[in-house]
Amino acid sequence: NGTEECTSSISEFRDFCCFDKCTICMNETEMVDWETYVDFDSSSQSCGNFDWYFTSNVVKKGSQECTDLQMAYSEKCCYAPIDYTVPACSLCKQGEVWYDLNGDIQVEFEGEPRSCNEVSNSLFRKSEDSSEICAQARSEYFDSCCFVK
Repeated sequence: NGTEECTSSISEFRDFCCFDKCTICMNETEMVDWETYVDFDSSSQSCGNFDWYFTSNVVKKGSQECTDLQMAYSEKCCYAPIDYTVPACSLCKQGEVWYDLNGDIQVEFEGEPRSCNEVSNSLFRKSEDSSEICAQARSEYFDSCCFVK
């Protein structure tokens, strides 16, 4: 705002606050999957926590640490969002009939134990209704996750 205090603060904190921060996704069009957890820093962490890590540790885009973490985690943590002009995958839909989701039931999805709610949300964000991935997921999880009201 042009005051001496503001100008002084900008000068003092620029290196810490103003930097081209790393992102976990290598492709800028991809989105972080906040519901996916990975082993990082001796514990299970949400992929969304990398943003906090990059900020608090001043990890800059293009640095070796940034590249190493992207190589290790971007495949699991990031996804290309679908084009929402086409219907998204709905796990509990068969033809034109919609079923209820039994959200608390646990199944194995992408090699991890997940609730049916997590599976349904993931498919909705990442897969189109007409995709082979959606059809395979319905085939595998429909009986466990979906029911008639």
